Amino acid sequence: MSRRNQMIAMVALLIILASLLNGCASKAPSPIQDTAKQEQAIMEKFTKMIEDQNSTAAQVVQYIDANHSAVSKENAVVMVSGLEQKQKAGLPDIEKRFADDEALQAALARAHQKSGSTDYTNAVEDTAVKERLAAAKNSGYKIETAEGMYYPVIDYEMYKKYQSNLTPDFAAYIDIMTVESQQPPAKDAALRISWDELVKRTLAQERYLAQYPDSPKTTEIKMLLNKYAMFALYGTNNTPLFDYDTKQMAAEAKKGYLETAWDDKNGVFSKTMRQYVTVLKKNDESLTRQVREFQNQSSQEITMAMNRYYVAGFDDAAQFEAVFTRLQGLVAVGNKESVADYILYPLNVYSQGVPTTYTSREELLKSYDTVFTAIVKEALAKQKVNETFVNYKGVMAGSGEIWFTQSDDLKYRYGILAINK
Repeated sequence: MSRRNQMIAMVALLIILASLLNGCASKAPSPIQDTAKQEQAIMEKFTKMIEDQNSTAAQVVQYIDANHSAVSKENAVVMVSGLEQKQKAGLPDIEKRFADDEALQAALARAHQKSGSTDYTNAVEDTAVKERLAAAKNSGYKIETAEGMYYPVIDYEMYKKYQSNLTPDFAAYIDIMTVESQQPPAKDAALRISWDELVKRTLAQERYLAQYPDSPKTTEIKMLLNKYAMFALYGTNNTPLFDYDTKQMAAEAKKGYLETAWDDKNGVFSKTMRQYVTVLKKNDESLTRQVREFQNQSSQEITMAMNRYYVAGFDDAAQFEAVFTRLQGLVAVGNKESVADYILYPLNVYSQGVPTTYTSREELLKSYDTVFTAIVKEALAKQKVNETFVNYKGVMAGSGEIWFTQSDDLKYRYGILAINK
């Protein structure tokens, strides 16, 4: 073969090899594609776990522990939010089981008395109780005590391990809630923190609302700030802002309130406190009729500003929004049995103005598909909870297809009052 023909053959061979390599490269998935598919699979499995009524908070914790760093910050927020809602939904049941278990209460009381420290749960000797406490801890709860009873609360300090993988607003929310979890502001109708600490926490909550006005956790922080605002205005029964006998303001609170530079730009709480200080000074920091009138008027104004459902008589906006969102998901996937738990019976269902009454969940389930029609489902699915219509009758979804109310007769306190199909 001539030198010229050798060169031609080599070039041809190189072209063929390059073509084969390009073909292989085009068929092999890129690392980015692999990561995207992996994240999608993780989130799909997580969604199924959250929607499964038989899954436990402990299982969700284990799943997030294993996968939160493999998803985007936005999806990590979805996962951690799902865990929080799972914990909140399960809390009433576990609270009741703790309260009804005399052996558990006695074992915790003995351990508390014997230990005398905040780690008294480690001093529990009863094996069965130890197992119950371990199960609660694995589910993200911790044990608190008040008025001689022991009960579980969400342990937000546990969420700290996820913070680096969360969005800034959610990470800041965890910081605020961890402080609450570590040291609740009040127990047994008495403040457990100083007045200075109370002011510090309220200002932090107000800064959060100013910095993250569109955060999905805004409602929770508003409800928390509303609670603290009532402490700031009145104190508590066992730690009143004004002495019951002398009517004089608590010295530490007086010092803290007067020395704080309240700025109206921070929000409604700071504006109210600036006005409060002015009124207090005019009344020599004592509880007079003018001060009392200011307290009552301001408390209502703050509550209305913090709770958009106040007119409907809803006292916990965060809990209602959680129920609303949970119900949207249940209706979307057709979980009829669970949806029935969110109905205030008897349920009136209107068709062209004519009501049909369902007196029990059994009656509703028999006619579920004729009640939750495509129109009703679509109205609920498209409704943004923070854009619902609110009046004294309740909260409306869509164009009146569903009305929500608050009632102690409801399993989750908030639920459906009426349906127009």
